[in-house]
Amino acid sequence: MSDVNYTQLEELLKAENWQAADVETLNIILRLAGRGGEGYLDVPSIKEIPCEELQSIDQLWVNYSAGRFGFTVQKRIWERAGGKSEVNDIVWTDFGWCVGWCNDQRKWLQYQDLTSITSPPVGHFPVSGRGGLESELFVARDVFAAIFSRLEECKNNN
Repeated sequence: MSDVNYTQLEELLKAENWQAADVETLNIILRLAGRGGEGYLDVPSIKEIPCEELQSIDQLWVNYSAGRFGFTVQKRIWERAGGKSEVNDIVWTDFGWCVGWCNDQRKWLQYQDLTSITSPPVGHFPVSGRGGLESELFVARDVFAAIFSRLEECKNNN
């Protein structure tokens, strides 16, 4: 296990401060992936996140949200939307709509709009790293697919 401290994340989740917990989650994941200097994730960096750490982050989200949030929750929604390791626009947009990242017209919401929702749907968090610009969305969909793939890989290695 790395020297990452989860105390702050746990306190934020316990207080149901989802927005601040989302930011803290991104900070932790960036450190684990060796991308702290860049400030964003890319697909190759996801494999650098140790399984134990990714699973710990996910479990904190799942536990403190009573099963409403976390990467495994998002992964189930992703799979129901037809998501596999290969990503396409239709599945990504359907997933985004299911977790509340798109509006009813399937238009992507900006990050600040996502984190200010008072009753976020199941799977809504964590959203950090999912940019609001179209160009960032294509990177984000591949990153989320890589996170879901990494979770599966980690589960199979246990």
